[in-house]
Amino acid sequence: MNEIKLKNQVSIFLIVSQFTLVIIVFICHLFGGYTFSELTDTIALMLPMLTIYTSGMLKYIISTRNDTVAIAANRQVNKTFVFLIWFLTGLFVFSLLTIILLAAYKYISDFEQFKVLLVIIETSFGAFTGSLVSALID
Repeated sequence: MNEIKLKNQVSIFLIVSQFTLVIIVFICHLFGGYTFSELTDTIALMLPMLTIYTSGMLKYIISTRNDTVAIAANRQVNKTFVFLIWFLTGLFVFSLLTIILLAAYKYISDFEQFKVLLVIIETSFGAFTGSLVSALID
């Protein structure tokens, strides 16, 4: 796979999934899954990560809006890199979705535990994939 195609796909996937997760939290609140206080705490914990990844990806997309820039940077990436990028970003989004829904349906009964899980998942994703994602957006 070429690097430009991978960058574009992962960028769009992360941006769309992050905003979708925030919308899901709001929908869970509307159906009684979260109190207003829980809603605001959850969004407050999610927004920093959403901002970091979205701004990096948007910066990349804007910088490559000109086809000549994109063509000049187009290189092939190996299958291991492609697998790691998709596996880790997919695992990140799936993990967030899972704990958001588990907390909304009260399978995680203590909201403090949910907040700790949310921070652990976001921190782990940042630690494990920081170098991979930064390689994509540089």
